Order: sequence, then C-alpha cells, then structure tokens
Amino acid sequence: MRLLAILQFIVLLFISLTTIAQYKVSELDLDGDFENWYDQKIGKNNAGIISGKYVEIKRVSKSSHQFFESADWTPTTIKFRGQVYDSINLLYDIHSDMVCIQHPTNFALHNQAIELPKTQVESFQLHGHLFRFMENVPANRTPGFFDDLYQNELLGIVVKRVKSMELRQEVQFVENDFYFLKINQTYHRYWGKRTVFRLYKSYKPEIKKFIRNNNLELKPNQQNDADIVELAIFLTSLNTGNE
Repeated sequence: MRLLAILQFIVLLFISLTTIAQYKVSELDLDGDFENWYDQKIGKNNAGIISGKYVEIKRVSKSSHQFFESADWTPTTIKFRGQVYDSINLLYDIHSDMVCIQHPTNFALHNQAIELPKTQVESFQLHGHLFRFMENVPANRTPGFFDDLYQNELLGIVVKRVKSMELRQEVQFVENDFYFLKINQTYHRYWGKRTVFRLYKSYKPEIKKFIRNNNLELKPNQQNDADIVELAIFLTSLNTGNE
C-alpha cells in the first residue's frame, strides 16, 4: 500500500511540475523528505488539496445548468482533510452532488476540473451558503452535502439542494430543494408554517403572531431562506423542543 501511495504521489508530482516550472532530476531527493520537497516546490498551502480525479465538466443544456447558483468558477473557502484552503475556485454540481475545483497551481490544467472525494470534504462556503458533508442524514436521503442553513442546540435547519434533469424541448435542469428541521436529533421534513404549527402546538398563537407581524414568507425555497431562519431564531427563543 505504501509503495502504491508513493507511485501515485510521484505521478501527481510530475503532472503538477510539467508546466509550472522545470526542475532538475538531481533535485528529486527520493531518499530524503520527499513530501517536504514537494510542499516547497508547489506551495504547502495548495499541495494538500490537489487530491482527486480529473473529470470533464459537461454542459448539456443551453438555458440551464447543473450547478448551485452559478455555472462559473467561484473563489471560495473549503475545509478538506482537516485543513482550510482559501481562494480555491470551485463548482458544486447539485445534480450529481459533486464538488469540483480548478487546479490551484498548474495553469495549463486550469480548465480541467478536479473532483474531490466527497467524504474528505468537510465543508465549503459558496454564494453565501455553508455546505457540510453529512453522514447522518434525514430518511430517504443519502450521505452527501447539505446546506447548513441554521444550527442551534435546540433546532437545526438543513437543506438538500437538488437539480433534476428533464427533457422538454431541450434538456433542462430543474431545482427542487428539500428542507428539514432537526429537533432532538430527529429530522422532520419542512413543508412550510403548517409543519411548525404541528411541531410546536402549544406555541401556535405566538408563532402565528410572529409570522404576521414580520410578514414572513415561509414556503421552502431559496428566496425565503432569510424568513425561515428568522422564524427558527424565534422558535429557539421559546426555549423548547417539539411536543
């Protein structure tokens, strides 16, 4: 296993060095601290995240795309294998639940996407949202990335962002997000204010008044996320769990 890891490391090294710079073979001190040599040449801040497989980004629709918010590479912060990386260009394919980055050092490969192993991506920020990889997920969902909309010890809100591919006059990617309330370690599918009334029955009058006074729109869609979070903060202030 160690020999295989070393061989993979050497292959990755030469791919990275091909167009970054030319280094003499004599500089490759394989008997010494090889990883430290690599970090110095490539840059320690970038070396650790060059770990994944090259994939082709297929853009199969002229009028829609499979990515979260934008089809353009977006610089962001990502936590990968316990280390935080800044200014990494990222795309999140919510149709395939796949996180891709651009090669952070090799500009010849800059248009070639690297798919990161999802179980090693702890979290990333994208377009004002914080996504986390979750193993313990709501029923009928598979482990993957969830939008961590709100978290408190009494109440949490997570969203599974999903796009399905439909064939109409042409291929269309259609978004259909799934919202969940986490109360007492149990997930409840959130459909709107009626879900909240059911879970907080004895507080229904106070909740209705709060919704009315603040003109909250609570249908589960991204445009109403701020209102849903505002309601969650109020529910937390009630200092109670569900009934």
